[in-house]
Amino acid sequence: MILWHLDFLRYKDERVSTRPFGIREVLSKKNKGSFENALMVLTCVERDDDSKEIKEAVEEIRKTIQTIKSTRKIVIVPFVHLSESIADPKKAIMVLQIVRSELISFNLDVDTISFGYHKGFELHFRGYGHPLAVAFRSFPRKRT
Repeated sequence: MILWHLDFLRYKDERVSTRPFGIREVLSKKNKGSFENALMVLTCVERDDDSKEIKEAVEEIRKTIQTIKSTRKIVIVPFVHLSESIADPKKAIMVLQIVRSELISFNLDVDTISFGYHKGFELHFRGYGHPLAVAFRSFPRKRT
């Protein structure tokens, strides 16, 4: 995940992605939107992700939002470019829905933008670089 605290985010779906295989069967409706004072969570669901990674991701997002304190708004952005080991589209959508539901259960305001499109973005970082304006989190599997 890449976490960005933004003054504003605007996006517009430009064109349908051609990868990974099966993406066209699970497309969201083409969309555009804007958000103010939000934590943008660029995330990629990987092939081997399970409930452990979901729990870790939710906890990291919650910790970041609690530390920022100036917003309860989270925008989850599917961003397959973070991994070479991506999950199939149906699994990715299911995992993103679980993450969203978990965050909402903590009384957070959560949106997930469309899945399966190349997007145009316009954004501005919050606070001119406060310590949590930009963060990266990874949840590697421990080898035994």
